[in-house]
Amino acid sequence: QKVAAAGMAMNKKKSRPVWVKWGAMAACLCLVVVGAFMGHNNDFGKMACGHTNHSITVSQNGVYFAETDSGVYFYNVANEETTEVAKFNGTFCKTTSGIYLLNNSSGELYIVENAEITNVGTLDYNSPDYIKDLHSIDLIDIQDNVAYWTSVYQDKNTNDIYKAVFATNLTTSEKSELLTLYGSNPFKGGIVAGNLYFLNRVENNKIELLNLSTYDRVTVYEMPEDFKEISNMVFYEDMIVFEISTGMYQLDYDTAEIEKLTDIIPTTNALDRVGNELYYVAERQEEVLISLNLQTGEVVELVEIEGHTYTELVACEGGYYFTDPSDTNGGLFYYDFVTGSAVQISK
Repeated sequence: QKVAAAGMAMNKKKSRPVWVKWGAMAACLCLVVVGAFMGHNNDFGKMACGHTNHSITVSQNGVYFAETDSGVYFYNVANEETTEVAKFNGTFCKTTSGIYLLNNSSGELYIVENAEITNVGTLDYNSPDYIKDLHSIDLIDIQDNVAYWTSVYQDKNTNDIYKAVFATNLTTSEKSELLTLYGSNPFKGGIVAGNLYFLNRVENNKIELLNLSTYDRVTVYEMPEDFKEISNMVFYEDMIVFEISTGMYQLDYDTAEIEKLTDIIPTTNALDRVGNELYYVAERQEEVLISLNLQTGEVVELVEIEGHTYTELVACEGGYYFTDPSDTNGGLFYYDFVTGSAVQISK
């Protein structure tokens, strides 16, 4: 199924086959077992892992993870020890210049080196006209020492809710407001090739871009009328992947075509990408981890999920990391594709 976006010149391309292939996959994965990640593994930093801005981040030496109302931690793979990094709720951002940590409450931003953090600035929106208790800050990305972030706030005078996007230069602390959108829905956007792509929910779910050099704002895609209820939307370097009630879809930047990938949609926000594989949790007879190939459209049921609750996962070559909010002990878990088991690697 392909839907042409309005107002764009289109290059036709062949439909890619979409099919579902169920069954065990462990024997043909040829991937690294969990033991390779434990102990003294010098190749750990070379692992292919997904995601950028999440509460779990894989670095060259270990894994950072956050626990709600507890703090943020660093699991050192070499000595298998966990160190508390900070006592606040935070979100990590993995960039070309390093890993950053945002304090979601205060807006303080830190650069991270193993278990040490150094403050590099504050992302803060100060105004006498917003309701402070309803204010929230989220990090989009950090490029060339400039932090791009969003602020969701409610106006005291009108009670209207807005989303503002800012850029803060971490060297000069200079802050500029890039755009303001109406509505309380979470900001959906990402920076690709010097442009900020984002979803404008108010105006018929348009996908727009803001050129970060010229500040020109352009409507890129006009979403069809029946694509109004968009939930997950992720802006990758080569495509946009999004979910509505009828399935998972992709939209290429270089064409004006929407292509349906599969009917099987995520049941949680536990979604990640490694290479051409998109991994997510879906409800079948039981909850399962799904692998979706974004080039071929092949869908594979990898493993049944038993005994754990998922809000997020980070997929890697041999398995995936996750935290379990329902586990009273908390900590970091790892599921190994080859052994077919989940182990708690950090408490």
